[in-house]
Order: sequence, then structure tokens, then C-alpha cells
Amino acid sequence: MILKNILKKKTVSVWGLGYLGYTTVLSLQNAGFNVLAYDLNAEQLKQFMEGKYPGRERIASWSSLGYMPKLDYAKIKTANRVKDLFKASHLHFIAIPEAHKNASEWNLTSQIANLFSKNLKDTDIVPLIIFESAFIPGHIEKYFIKYLKDQKLICGRDYLLGAWFRTDWSVEAFISQKDKTPVAGYDVESLKAIRELFRYFALPVVELDTLREAEIYVNSMNVIQAMATDFVRQLAFGYPSRDMKKLSELLFKNTKLEDCTLNIGTGGERMTFAIDNLIQGSANSDSMTLLKEFQDINISS
Repeated sequence: MILKNILKKKTVSVWGLGYLGYTTVLSLQNAGFNVLAYDLNAEQLKQFMEGKYPGRERIASWSSLGYMPKLDYAKIKTANRVKDLFKASHLHFIAIPEAHKNASEWNLTSQIANLFSKNLKDTDIVPLIIFESAFIPGHIEKYFIKYLKDQKLICGRDYLLGAWFRTDWSVEAFISQKDKTPVAGYDVESLKAIRELFRYFALPVVELDTLREAEIYVNSMNVIQAMATDFVRQLAFGYPSRDMKKLSELLFKNTKLEDCTLNIGTGGERMTFAIDNLIQGSANSDSMTLLKEFQDINISS
């Protein structure tokens, strides 16, 4: 039913016009949808509609080639008033990453929840709300769903909510759509709507059982990438005469992470010996702090 309503209106609200918002608008336009665009930053919204956004610095950070596909502004309207986002739209993409600060403080998710609580009561539409950025596991439930519940607005009845946690951070990765994006629904009805929507868009996704599980999943994915990057950096210091760029590309291409399942220990003595081997064979063993710390953790575990 929700997809039928979305396709009937063909108008989608996009909250936030940074990288996530810009590429979401681009994707929706390619699928034939009109967009109601909104940003908490009024100046950024103004620059967006004047075609002055994104600037050179943002394009350089969003694209490895320094190129951003152009938007069709004939299919975009700005929502100068928040209530305009709720008049014709059955689908809302929240493309505003949470600020990195103390989550107990007033935060962007709370601000958005406040705006939704004020406007959902004035519409008969039961919208599907999709968060695109993951923060602390449990954050959306605590600062959005619970906030609305306190205002007598119940997920599954007054609105549907799910996640499409984007893992791409360049326009080239977004366009290629090779990686499966984690999705989840907060409840049964929300999950049905999420499945229906992404089946229509034919986007590659991996479905998680709960919203919190999806938050853990995408954060863990980023941590693994960060740790792997730091490991290769330290390896380059430890073995300065080797072509570590070439070696790291081969490592990431051929290492089977599927073997890293939960178990007692970490693969027996072969992994423990491998750590010692790399430390002892390096030209600068002091630089191998990650390996030394991991060896301590491995032994204590």
C-alpha cells in the first residue's frame, strides 16, 4: 500500500543536502521522482537552489574524478516551511548525518523528531521515514522513535520507519552500486514497506533483523576498514623497502574475511605466529603497535 501511494504522488521529501542528500536527489530524479528539498541550514538550501552547490571543495571530497552529475532543478522544489514536506509526500529520506558530539546533548535527530511530531498530527498521510546515516546503536530509537511515542505518535500506526544506511562516500561508488547497503525496519509493517520500496528501485541491499543491528553492522564495517587502513600504514613503516601499495591491494583482494567467524581463539597458532613473524621481521618493530596490541588481546582472550 505504501509503495502505491508513493508512486501515485511521485514526490519525495529529502532532508539534508550534503553528500547523502545530493546523491539521493540524483537517484530519485533518475527514477522519475520529483523532490521536495529541505536543509536545516537555510544558507545551504539557498545555494542549492541557485545552482551554486556543491562548491569546488565539496566536489573534490565527494568525487575522486572531481566531477558531480548535474541535477534537474525543474524537478526540485524547496520547502521553505517544514509543513510543506508533509503535504504531498509519503516518503521522507533523512540524509542528515548526526553531529559527532555527546549524544545526551540536544542533537540533530531530536530536532528532526520535534519537527515530525508537530507536523504528523496535521496530516492523514502515514509516511515512510528512512534514515540514511547511522550513529550510536540505539540512537534513532532513543531520540526519534521514543520522542514521537511520548507525543502519542506510534511507529507502525502513525508512521513507518526504517534504515538504508549508506556505505558509499564517493559519487563513483554511489553510481556503480556494487556494494549491498544495509537496510532494516523498526517493526514488521515498516520492514514490509522497506522491502517493497527497494525491490522497486532494484538496489542491492543486505537485510538486518533490527534497526539496532543495522546500526552495529554499518559502524563495524567502517571500523574494520579503519583498522585495515592503519594496519597497512604501519606495515609500510615496518617494511619500507617493499611496494606496500601493490601488496595491500593484493591483500584486500584475496583475504577471505568470511573465515573470520565468531569462535574460541583466532584461528589457532598460525595467526599468533604470523603476528610474531611480521613484528620480528620488520625494519622498525616500534611502528607495529597494532600488531603488538592485538597479540596481547589475543593471548588474554
